[in-house]
Formats: sequence, C-alpha cells, structure tokens
Amino acid sequence: MTSRRGLLPSVAELDARDERESSRVDGCRPIGSVRPRERVRVTGVLRSVTYPPVDAAPDLRAHLFDGTGELALVLRGRRRVPGVVPGRRLVAEGVVLDDDGPTLVDPAYELRPSLAELEEIDAADGRHR
Repeated sequence: MTSRRGLLPSVAELDARDERESSRVDGCRPIGSVRPRERVRVTGVLRSVTYPPVDAAPDLRAHLFDGTGELALVLRGRRRVPGVVPGRRLVAEGVVLDDDGPTLVDPAYELRPSLAELEEIDAADGRHR
C-alpha cells in the first residue's frame, strides 16, 4: 500500500493499517468480511456521527471504520450518546442488517480510547507503540 507516486504511504493508508492491526488485537471480525444476518463483534474508529434533527425520529447514526470496510451503527431513540463522537474507538456487537450497506441496529457497544489517547498513556509510562 503506497501513495500514487509509489514512494510513501498516504495518511489514509497508514490510518487503515493501524485500524486493521487494532482489530486483530481485539479479536474482532474485519468489517470487510461481515455478511447480513451474522452475529458479529467488530471494532474501529467512528468516522462520522449524524445527530437527528429535532423534528425527526431520534435515531443517532454513526459510521465505524476498521481499515477493511465501514459499517453503520444506528442507536434508536437516542439523539446524543456521551462519548460517541468522531474519532472515538469502540467495539460493537450485534446482528448485521443490510440497509444500504452493513448496519448494526442498537448494538451492544464498549467505548475504547482513541489511538492518540493510547499514545499519550504509553508516553506517560515510557513505552513506545
């Protein structure tokens, strides 16, 4: 994986590689391999979070990226969820639906530290990632 010039990987390619490696460490399935009607456990970073307008159904939507693909998360009945923000890492578990791409509706989820937060923790402990 290198940039178009073939010299160095792009930032996006580096981010994707980091997410793929993190997914393996957490023992989760790669998002790129999930199929509808499967129960899965996936992890990644939230690329986007869409907050519903006041006059719409209170369904928060977020997109989870792991370097192999992207999966939509829908949290019904929620307008905001503390900690569910772009850049946050999380682990989600549920049954995959196909709603214009792989989707988990009301998944069980666990917030995780971002890669930047992990690097800060390692720096404070004197370790290198």
